[in-house]
Amino acid sequence: MIKYLSVSLLLAGVAATIPAVAAKPPKNLAATGTFRCDAGLPGEPCPGAGTDRVRDDGQGTYDFLLSSGEGSQINDVGEYYLWMQSGGQPRSFVVDLSSQVEGADCDGNCYYQQAWGTLPTINVADGWLRTNVLAGDGVSELNGGLLALPCNETRDSRLLITFTNATKTVSSSLRWYADAFSPSNDVKVTRHSRTAFTIEAPDGEAQAVLMGSALNRQGKLSGTRQEGVFDMPFKLQVSVPGAPAKAGCAG
Repeated sequence: MIKYLSVSLLLAGVAATIPAVAAKPPKNLAATGTFRCDAGLPGEPCPGAGTDRVRDDGQGTYDFLLSSGEGSQINDVGEYYLWMQSGGQPRSFVVDLSSQVEGADCDGNCYYQQAWGTLPTINVADGWLRTNVLAGDGVSELNGGLLALPCNETRDSRLLITFTNATKTVSSSLRWYADAFSPSNDVKVTRHSRTAFTIEAPDGEAQAVLMGSALNRQGKLSGTRQEGVFDMPFKLQVSVPGAPAKAGCAG
């Protein structure tokens, strides 16, 4: 009995010296994202801003949903990430493919046309938008992403929009990635303050390459191919209230 009691007391003493483990902060930072143009009608002009091809769903600013991890956020490597999940929050954003610059061999039977029709306007309810900000050399990615960008500075950024159809048989992705997906352009990212950013594919420099793949029941891609080049201007204002302090940044 004495032996067992001694062991119990020893274990209790050890436990008492172990510090409590603090709850880990969420990896992703909440952000808001506001497109320059709402959904409107296909090809509808935005006052004073030309015609944007990536627009919101008519419900305004996107927020972050902590409960599901969806919505507008800065991901764990510092990049902007707007995530929509089918069956999750009742939001989407619009990808308007009505301005095709170059066709593809699959025209008329491309994956995106099989899934959404010819030159469609797509409500992205299952997919995401993500930046990859470039370093000063314009080639390598900036360590720390958007949050590492100096204030009052504009950099090139790669940008990806990926979306899947409702039956999950097709996965498409628009790529603004000049080095690897010619003749696409990179987008421009500007940091205005500690918390305020702009992501823009400006008129005249907004070409994106569309890639398409078949998607099987296990979620694996096959038959990936280039499915055209599209003019895709847009502008997105991002606010990150919890962005860490940065030298030279106000706000």
